[in-house]
Amino acid sequence: MDQQQTSLKGVYTLFKPQNTLHPILFDSPHSGLYKPDDFNYACSEHDIDSLADLFIDELFHEIPQMGYTFLRAECSRAYIDFNRTLEDIDLNLLSDIWPYPIARNGRSQYGVGLVFRSAGEKEIYQNKICAQDIQQRINEYYIPYHKALNAQIDALYRDFQDVIHINCHSFPSKSSYRKLPDIVLGDRLGTTCAPHIIKGLKSIIEAYGYEVAINHPYQGQAIIQSTGAPTKGIHSVQIEINRKLYMNEQKQKKSRNFNNLKNDINEISQKVKTLLPNLAKAAD
Repeated sequence: MDQQQTSLKGVYTLFKPQNTLHPILFDSPHSGLYKPDDFNYACSEHDIDSLADLFIDELFHEIPQMGYTFLRAECSRAYIDFNRTLEDIDLNLLSDIWPYPIARNGRSQYGVGLVFRSAGEKEIYQNKICAQDIQQRINEYYIPYHKALNAQIDALYRDFQDVIHINCHSFPSKSSYRKLPDIVLGDRLGTTCAPHIIKGLKSIIEAYGYEVAINHPYQGQAIIQSTGAPTKGIHSVQIEINRKLYMNEQKQKKSRNFNNLKNDINEISQKVKTLLPNLAKAAD
């Protein structure tokens, strides 16, 4: 199937089938490795890239061939994280006053807010950042990504009145949790997706032998919170894939199992349209 590709340099690349057959969209907001010239990080590039969901975009690269839309981020999440709210500002990073509302319980308290302060145990910056610089990152990167994502969801909804949006991520294989599953699906405790959609997706994945959890330990963040509207017919699900399944995390290289996982993801993704059976039947 032919596909169309459009991009905004350093921000995103949008892949669409020539004719959208299904109201299904995938996005990968943490795949980006692009580091703008004004990103004056003091840690190593390896440290910065360890924050990315490396190779997730490649695992889902064939999505447009299935008649689905795929939006891929290009900018490093350490520079600005598209999966945070605009209020998730880290006051410890600022050299001056932030003139807008600030979240009290955001991820910034851990150094991983809208603009990351740390990469693991490493501090990213030697010097603090002024509010104007953060606002520029918002205007030039964050807002265009979200506009592109929302525009695609809106267009699919106008045509079909039902949309499945899958927000793609990966997670480290080592954690403070005793045991981690292979894949975690999140719908923010049932607020971003109808129960039959996420349960159906879980069953599809489990049929391939993977251990799947729902909402633990990852419920989903700002993107699905803003896009999901299940009572309206927009179902947003976050999918988190354990990196042990496809990569060597220390070396930041693909493992031998990468292609096996990719093949499974292709087959699983093909079956996502069965979760909207009436629409899938109409499109066939």
